[in-house]
Amino acid sequence: MTPFEYFHLAVHRFSAFGRAAVGRAVLVMGFLLTGAAAARASDPIVLQLKWYHQFQFAGYYAAEAKGFYRDEGLEVEIREGSPAHAAVDEVIAGHADFGVGDEAVLLARIRGEPLVACAAIFQHSPYVILARADSGIRKPSDLSGRTVMVGPTDGTAQFLAMLKHEGIPLHTVQLQPHTWNLEDLIEKRVDAITAYSTVEPTQMRMAGVEPSIIRVADYGVDFYGDTLFTTEATVKKDRARVAAFVRATRKGWEYAMEHPAEMIDLILQKPEVRRRGIRRENLEFEAQEMRSLILPDLVDIGHMNLGRWEQMAKIFQEVGLIRHRPDLNGFLFEPEPVADRRILWVLGGVLVVALVVGGAALLWTFQLRKKVEKITREVRLGAANLTALIENTTAAIWSVDRNLRYLTFNSHFRRQTEEAFGRTPVVGMTIDELLPAKDLAERKPLYERALAGEHFTHEITVAQASGVRALAQSFNPITSGGEITGVTVFSFDITEQRQLEEQLRQSQKMEAIGQLAGGVAHDFNNLLMVIQGNASLALISELPPTEVRAIFQDIVAATERAAALTGQLLAFSRRQPMQPRDLEINAVVAEASRLLSRLIGEDITLETDLTTERTPVRADNAMIEQVLLNLAVNARDAMPQGGRLTLRTRLVTARELPADSPPNLGGGIFIRVDVADTGRGIPAASLPHIFEPFFTTKEVGKGTGLGLATAFGIAQQHGGWLSVESEPGRGTTFSLFLPRHADTPTERPAPELIPVKHNGTETILIVEDDALVRAVVVNVLKASGYRIHEADNGQAALELWEKGARESDLLITDMVMPGGISGHELARQLLAKQPTLKVIYTSGYSAEVFRGDFVLPAGVDFLRKPYRAEELLAAIRVTLDGDNGSDSTVQKSN
Repeated sequence: MTPFEYFHLAVHRFSAFGRAAVGRAVLVMGFLLTGAAAARASDPIVLQLKWYHQFQFAGYYAAEAKGFYRDEGLEVEIREGSPAHAAVDEVIAGHADFGVGDEAVLLARIRGEPLVACAAIFQHSPYVILARADSGIRKPSDLSGRTVMVGPTDGTAQFLAMLKHEGIPLHTVQLQPHTWNLEDLIEKRVDAITAYSTVEPTQMRMAGVEPSIIRVADYGVDFYGDTLFTTEATVKKDRARVAAFVRATRKGWEYAMEHPAEMIDLILQKPEVRRRGIRRENLEFEAQEMRSLILPDLVDIGHMNLGRWEQMAKIFQEVGLIRHRPDLNGFLFEPEPVADRRILWVLGGVLVVALVVGGAALLWTFQLRKKVEKITREVRLGAANLTALIENTTAAIWSVDRNLRYLTFNSHFRRQTEEAFGRTPVVGMTIDELLPAKDLAERKPLYERALAGEHFTHEITVAQASGVRALAQSFNPITSGGEITGVTVFSFDITEQRQLEEQLRQSQKMEAIGQLAGGVAHDFNNLLMVIQGNASLALISELPPTEVRAIFQDIVAATERAAALTGQLLAFSRRQPMQPRDLEINAVVAEASRLLSRLIGEDITLETDLTTERTPVRADNAMIEQVLLNLAVNARDAMPQGGRLTLRTRLVTARELPADSPPNLGGGIFIRVDVADTGRGIPAASLPHIFEPFFTTKEVGKGTGLGLATAFGIAQQHGGWLSVESEPGRGTTFSLFLPRHADTPTERPAPELIPVKHNGTETILIVEDDALVRAVVVNVLKASGYRIHEADNGQAALELWEKGARESDLLITDMVMPGGISGHELARQLLAKQPTLKVIYTSGYSAEVFRGDFVLPAGVDFLRKPYRAEELLAAIRVTLDGDNGSDSTVQKSN
């Protein structure tokens, strides 16, 4: 059965009841003529609710419990609704005097039933499309090919209108009659249902299923919700009594919205509620959600507008539920009767003279009215355009007043809040009621800064269903009459941007590593020449001991230079988050210059001009090197025919800063690092955009336009900034400014390593896959008195352990080995067999690499290759004896 058939079936049932109602109306008129009105006034009023007892009807309970009906001289019986007792049917059939309905009231009126709307309690309809969050249904287009359960009238017109507005053909959605059993959705027997936003979502959460909600109002379909209604016969019978009932009902709703906890206590006492297993948290969520539907702080409860009902009728026509636009005169209840037509004719005749005399004034009024209507249309159009702009932007937008109560927000904010905190925001709710305590403590000061008049942007991370997201939130004070009345916040998702920036930084490093490879290979070949030449000379010549010692000293020096070079490369390519520590900028620049000299090429001269004063900063060494690298690469590209690159450091005071420095820096001393080239320079028109992402002055394919933006972002992370001075044909100088860190201690020079003999008699198990390296270690340790077991991988070591290596006191193992067993896993298995076993890990990688990828245990001993024989021996004694002497180079893992 199609939705249209549901509607026709429901509405056609009304016609038979309507004819009976007409007959009863005639009888009522007869009673009026016989003067029986006083007797009827004492008859109890029957109010038929739309659904089962819940907070949705709290205002009616309050009017009865607090005596508002009694104060109006009314006795009221409130009847619970159900699928078998629809309010519209019950009222038309004469079983109830008043009912609580929705758009079905309007549809029945259009079909000829004499219904009258008395008060629109819900200014917005609570109907939503509800699905499971794991179904992938997030928006109307996701419903194509899915099964949706709808009722014959309940919210179906809104659902159809939403599909039409979104251009979704109705035949692509599989419709089923509503069973009113939420288990059908929870158990995945259907994909979605029409539901109440105030009830079913929290019931799903309590069942352990996270809901996904599509609000039809977000797609341009905004109906009145729960509406109090009666019949024309009831109004004609006693209009004053109807007016009294409406007054008392409005008082009840005002009381209920001001005292939700009291009303929840009252509702929980009802036997029907207890039988259905409704809990307090269900009603609390319902009460909270209803505030955004009733809008008690913005609109008089029960307020109605005929134009809004006419717009609803227009939507009925658009979706094919009715053929012609109806005349809704008399549909809205008027407390005072409309004057008789004969009286109006008499009054009209009396006013003819006045109209003639005041013709000019009326003409002027007519013209004024036209202007007002024109301005009103423009204002409405502007408001509609503004609403569309707010809803269609990718940002989450919301506003709060000075008391931090939410004034308005768009659907993106609501979705983000529901995903992050599991709570639905409501207009009038305070941030204290919405945010968890931890988030409130972090964000409340931000609102206070904005209320003090500050405009600023703040970055945060939040956990959502899609993972941890990075958000940039712009806080902006709202001013009215020269006073700050609230705050508007624009929140943009910058997760992908931050990920791209991180990937770019790493890719730039790796690109630079490739460019460095030629220079590094050149240096290594020179070092190997020193090692091989001296070693072969010692082998083929009979030299005196003093000359042999000198040869070996040269070999050792060459290996130390090679180790330093690999250490630089490891530090340069390491990928890690910002880790600030105390540094000397002069030392960082000097170290970076060694790598940059290989990067820029032999046709560019690299010079350093470092201040003699101390340059202490609190910074991440790798990130500062990244800035210098990016600036040096730009300088190299600006000098294709060669030139000069200068790295310069200086200390400057706040007064000596350039004019384009950021404002409000205060006093203090800054460290300035200049990267100056003698290249072609930058055009003046490009300078204001030079640090913008994706802006580049290079040829297509020669640059991404992100290098300088990345450097600028790193500078800001460190509390500094970048500036540029350039003139075409005269070169460019980029300047990095960082705040001087006064508390940085002076680094002590490393103590000179003095060879010390560390002999021993313990048994050591050595596991190393490189045969030459293993042979060197075995020879050194045997020469120092140790007993040795050796293996070339983890599996061989385990087998050797079982065959006789169990008496080993110490395990020295490489971290990365073939065979599927790493050094860490080998140590774990052997320690399970012998807990007193001591372990030293070795590798050509740094310890930081293994903490990130192999979870190197905290507190273990780590010896990075290459190492001297005396360093190995010292590390062994420290590990075995527990004496961390100054002559040891063993590194403790943190």
